[in-house]
Amino acid sequence: MPDPNIPANPLIASIQGPPTTFLHLLGVEMSEGDLQPGNVTLRLTLRPEHCRTGGILHGGITATLLDSACGLAGASMLPETQDLVTGQLNINYVRTAKVGDTLFARGHVEHRGKRTMVCRGEIRTAEGQLVGLATATMFILDGPVQG
Repeated sequence: MPDPNIPANPLIASIQGPPTTFLHLLGVEMSEGDLQPGNVTLRLTLRPEHCRTGGILHGGITATLLDSACGLAGASMLPETQDLVTGQLNINYVRTAKVGDTLFARGHVEHRGKRTMVCRGEIRTAEGQLVGLATATMFILDGPVQG
């Protein structure tokens, strides 16, 4: 019998656990409606621990959200026999955000080749203000990633 605490979709389970993942620890959320083949939307409401001195969004959180949105968008197009890893991530930091803001990170697959994908990501506030943009090259692997 399936564990009711584990989401049925493996990509959603990879965020919300169990087991606890990095994105879960950050408080990143995604639901079934946020995932379509080649597209994903992640949500994060900023807490004090997401911020740097001065109470503004830490750039590492921006990078994590963009990398994850691009990676999950790519993973949504792969069979379970394949996985992917980030080969390159270019980020444009456009504006900051503050504690209490809800951010929406969207990832989209622009191109899928045999061994690579090119993805685009963006983060916006609930008011639609652009926070960051990214392009990513993802390497497609045969089999799951092994640590």
